[in-house]
Amino acid sequence: MLKKLGLVILIAGLFAGSAFASYIVKTENNPVANRFYTVYDTASGFTVSSVSNSGAVSSQITGTGNVLGLKVNPAGTKLYLSVDDGANSRIMIYSLNSAGDPITTNPVTMSFAAYNNNPQTDYLALPRGLDLVNYNGQDLVLYVADASSAGVMHVFNLTGSAPAWAGAVSIKNDFNGGTYTSALHSVAIRPIAGNQWQLFISQRASAGKVFSYIVTFNGANVTQTPYSGGNGYITNLQYPFFIKVSPDGSRLYVATKGDQGDIMAFSTADLSFQGRVMAGIGESTAGWGWNGFDLSPDGKNIYYVQAQNAMLLLLVPAFSG
Repeated sequence: MLKKLGLVILIAGLFAGSAFASYIVKTENNPVANRFYTVYDTASGFTVSSVSNSGAVSSQITGTGNVLGLKVNPAGTKLYLSVDDGANSRIMIYSLNSAGDPITTNPVTMSFAAYNNNPQTDYLALPRGLDLVNYNGQDLVLYVADASSAGVMHVFNLTGSAPAWAGAVSIKNDFNGGTYTSALHSVAIRPIAGNQWQLFISQRASAGKVFSYIVTFNGANVTQTPYSGGNGYITNLQYPFFIKVSPDGSRLYVATKGDQGDIMAFSTADLSFQGRVMAGIGESTAGWGWNGFDLSPDGKNIYYVQAQNAMLLLLVPAFSG
């Protein structure tokens, strides 16, 4: 089973205030530069901080809208931002220097196309979490969760000289029927073998789900098919905010809020429940839970953001079994 955490280290000074104004956004670790990135959103815009593992902030980027998703590519050379900004919602791509800090000049911007999903109508995208498929060292496709009622996951083609929106995948409550799934929130991807990956996407709802797909690249096109392991999805989760696959690919970590306010672990093979990290934290923080997190490359450390006051914490879990 999973044990509770053995060490808590407070990292102060990252945010210009003690109250969080919008959503909690999971931190993102850079596997090459040994640093991580965290977001502070307010009504006037966002701040993304580049932070060393010792807690020192080396650079920040700012902009309009709220950043609700972060992703660093495996090479540690690109930082992808999912920006919710009304009609100006967008994906931004920043190049990273050798120290892992964003190069703020001339970031690539990708807009969302209006998507008509019959019987849904055109809508403004509400972008949330994102993750990417990297094939033979090249960033291939970016998947972005959409929190609107249209029930879609956006797909961006990252190849070529002009990365751009390439379509959207419709997601229904039981894959093949039911209503379109609203409040999609976070995406996580793990490689399986060769040209296939397993994709997970969470639904931020009181009885939320985590859906799973198999992504296949045939050399020219990328396809997504529902995963056949387990039921194809995890059910009865209380507002599953953020999800992350362990470095060895064996476990999916899911952050929840409310009475479940823990990090829950599931098998990626059959989607079965494996245990909890930080059991009981949700109750002790008045139901807020610890919702933003990322795993270190060796799987031993978890970086957290507390939903109640937006203070960043580094927590070191202990595992057994």
